[in-house]
Amino acid sequence: MPRGVKLTDYEKGQISALFKEGISKREIASRIGRSDRVVRNYLNNVDNYGTKKRKGRPRVLSDRDRRSISKANSNSTNSLRGIRNECKLSVSIPTIWREINRNPNLVREKMRKAPRLQQHHKDARLEFARNNMSRHWDQVIFSDEKKFNLDGPDGFDGYWRDLRKEPRYLSRRNFGGGSHL
Repeated sequence: MPRGVKLTDYEKGQISALFKEGISKREIASRIGRSDRVVRNYLNNVDNYGTKKRKGRPRVLSDRDRRSISKANSNSTNSLRGIRNECKLSVSIPTIWREINRNPNLVREKMRKAPRLQQHHKDARLEFARNNMSRHWDQVIFSDEKKFNLDGPDGFDGYWRDLRKEPRYLSRRNFGGGSHL
């Protein structure tokens, strides 16, 4: 049930003074404009009034579950349902979402679109260009116009970025190019 507003220090002083004068608890409650129940609760336990901590509902996930969610999400493209299945948890999808949002190191981010070219790739491209500089490229016909998605579907380029790690890049393969007549 909802709780009322706690007594202020001024109201506590009024209640104590009026009670010492011998005024009834019900009369004190009507004079200060509060319920007789709150006056009774205060007078029955003056020293500890308002010090009880309200805990609320206990969390469903243990510390170990929270760590496994963080580990499964670290620089991962998994969906919330995939994370739940990977961690073998029997909790709702919003519970997983709330736990991810509590972690300050995980953010949802789009993968940066950049090819992963390593030095040997660059060297091979340069060698190909040097070997084919004398070729007559106007006599070469490029007939493949089909786009193949080798990196997965187009649109799924978001991931859970762990701010403590290097960002991930979406590996793109370049398809086609401009046509010239």
